[in-house]
Amino acid sequence: MNKRNQLDKFAQRTIVSGRKGIITHIAWTNAPVIHTTIRCDMRLFVQAHDIKTGALLGRGNMLLQAGQTVHFVKSATFGDGAYYIVIAGESCTCPAGLNHQHCRHQDEVGAPARELVAA
Repeated sequence: MNKRNQLDKFAQRTIVSGRKGIITHIAWTNAPVIHTTIRCDMRLFVQAHDIKTGALLGRGNMLLQAGQTVHFVKSATFGDGAYYIVIAGESCTCPAGLNHQHCRHQDEVGAPARELVAA
């Protein structure tokens, strides 16, 4: 299964319209963009939310593979600690990205930000 299909697998179970977004929570920083390279295969816990009401629609996980470059972009919609996931060469987990459209988060990953390496 290719990398894009890993994201789509969770998205297809939870996304019904363009009003949904998939986020993860990061409590240890408030940086607008976090760049990381995955060092070993891991599962990232994520949540699907309705962007209009904020209602939790589902919880799941995404498989991140060793060597992937992943960017976490702060969500203005869901408050402190909520980040959309942008996987290099793929799309974003915001509503536009989940509908295979270009979004502003993809532009933000090119800006300099804090570096970290996931274990």
